Amino acid sequence: EAISTGCDLKTAGLAGTRYLYFFSKHHTTVGGHRGPLPLPNGNPIGNDPHVPDLPKTNWKMPPFPSFFGEKGIRYDLRGMVPGPSNKPIAVVFNKYTLEWGNTPVNYLDIES
Repeated sequence: EAISTGCDLKTAGLAGTRYLYFFSKHHTTVGGHRGPLPLPNGNPIGNDPHVPDLPKTNWKMPPFPSFFGEKGIRYDLRGMVPGPSNKPIAVVFNKYTLEWGNTPVNYLDIES
């Protein structure tokens, strides 16, 4: 909502979070460690970020393409990546890390 209404927000986050707050003109990087904290009151998801579906009302997808993309510019990556040149490129980010102090559960295993 802050994006569409043009609110002038001040945000703060750990190192590497700047682009999660792309809509904030006043983002500050702070020190510390990330931990399991509830979400702030008033957000459309509720206090727990682990929901089966995103809300269908009072929420819309952030305009990532307009922020991260360059208007009117398309990159021709043929010859720069292996594989057929007539197929779209898919980028998969996979992580294998401890989650909530337990073994990893949110990752693609080798067999997949």
